[in-house]
Amino acid sequence: EFCQQCPIHHFQRDCRIFGVSLYVECFDEHDAIVSQIATDLGRPCIHNYVGFPMARRWGFLYYRGYGGCICCIAGPEYDYERTLRPGIMTRKLRQPNLKDEFYDAVVLKRDWKYLRSLIDSIKVDPVR
Repeated sequence: EFCQQCPIHHFQRDCRIFGVSLYVECFDEHDAIVSQIATDLGRPCIHNYVGFPMARRWGFLYYRGYGGCICCIAGPEYDYERTLRPGIMTRKLRQPNLKDEFYDAVVLKRDWKYLRSLIDSIKVDPVR
């Protein structure tokens, strides 16, 4: 399942018998930097998850793990908690309209250039 607005997603295992779901297990949640920044700014994404079936297994079979998919190959080159969160929190205090601007530009309109410029400016000057 993935959010239609921000890039957060997770894998889900659903065990069914005759179409009736017995249990659902969510695992491997990949929290996107967009979701982390929006939450820290005080306007989190209200996740609108949509399912995307990657594999269906029919019959009586024991299945270990998932395979045949590529996920999050190009990860970020930084640790959000250490390197970006302090700069985001500082800007939140100094620019009160940043949360609405960020939400409109990145979460709703998917303006990745805006996101990249915000991250780059925080890397260069975290206390601006």
